[in-house]
Amino acid sequence: MNQQTEERIKIIRQFKSIGSTNALPSKRLQSIRLMAYLNVGLANLLLIYLMVITACALFQVAPFIQYWQKIGLTVFISLSFTLWAHFTYIEYLFVKHIKKLKEQDFSFDNTVNDELKGLIHDLNYNRFKPYWIIVPAIVLILASAMRVLEFNPFWNSFLLPVLIISILLSWRLNNSIFMVRQNIEITESNGMDIHLKETIHGS
Repeated sequence: MNQQTEERIKIIRQFKSIGSTNALPSKRLQSIRLMAYLNVGLANLLLIYLMVITACALFQVAPFIQYWQKIGLTVFISLSFTLWAHFTYIEYLFVKHIKKLKEQDFSFDNTVNDELKGLIHDLNYNRFKPYWIIVPAIVLILASAMRVLEFNPFWNSFLLPVLIISILLSWRLNNSIFMVRQNIEITESNGMDIHLKETIHGS
């Protein structure tokens, strides 16, 4: 394992998973895989569900208009869960990546490490950004909680905001995963190229 790879592992270990600031334990690979897929899968399904319900209610589709009045708890759970659901999946990607880094020699442009450092900094310290998505989401979470308590007579006014924020949260969740995965794939593809070259020269 070269210095470049060691530096990358140090950067990854700065990532703070939900509820913990400890270094990522490589032994957690198997234990977090199922949770990672469940969290992201469930978050996306909940958001798609909200998009369908709110879009249909906006277009005055009769069953959905009535159902919207009873969906406050679903909105509360969906939006709250989606704010952090991607962190477990990203941790899984990092743990799996560390395992590969330790098992194989890699050589790559330092820009991927610089980019990864920026991504992890944003994940650690900017968890509630972008504000133009998160602040409205929190307002909707509070509004849905009030609806559950039957203390929100303006619930119908939140149809369009819930639809828009559901779309934006879906983008935020999947884009965060995409950026990390892309950085990892670029690094690992370089490692595979080196391995193939060594195999060809060795033969």
